[in-house]
Amino acid sequence: MPPAIHHELSMFDRVRCSLAVPPLTLLVFLIAFVQRDYAQSPHAVNTGYVGSQECALCHADIFETYSKTDMGRSMAVAQTTLAHLPRQASVFEPRLNRQFNLSSGPSDSTQSEYQLAPDGRELFRETEKIGWILGAGTNCIKSIVRLGEYLFEAPLSFYSNTNSWALSPGYEKADYGFSRPLGADCVAVTAADRRQS
Repeated sequence: MPPAIHHELSMFDRVRCSLAVPPLTLLVFLIAFVQRDYAQSPHAVNTGYVGSQECALCHADIFETYSKTDMGRSMAVAQTTLAHLPRQASVFEPRLNRQFNLSSGPSDSTQSEYQLAPDGRELFRETEKIGWILGAGTNCIKSIVRLGEYLFEAPLSFYSNTNSWALSPGYEKADYGFSRPLGADCVAVTAADRRQS
């Protein structure tokens, strides 16, 4: 049960204090909260965060500078970022005898994990749509998928130093597939750093 929340807390503090928020709810809320544009005047009274586009109306220089920083680009809807990266990738992991593929098109991107039998017959395949990305691309961009009401890290991440897709951090140590949960703490830290930098 989340702790009692007082009306005086900011919207960000309410989200941070609620430990019972499913990760999907938190991520969708934070993306909408940080990125949406409001049609209000720049001087309208608003008790919540109004979005970076609203701030840009009066603070264009700060907005322009911050939006170019790593933290200013650390969280986004997948298609926005993935459009600038290699659109196809195939990674074979011999330890698991598994193939991982990325395929990006104009409207969506997917990752697949599958395994072939010695005779070439497909034993299984799981394909999931990439919904969001975490990371600015300085080192790594992680792909996030939605399964039901929860978020999971996808098997492939993009690494800037090699300009290529490879197994996501930690996947070389274990067989996660699409079952590695993305904790609310990871999403909240990314968003919090983005707003406070």
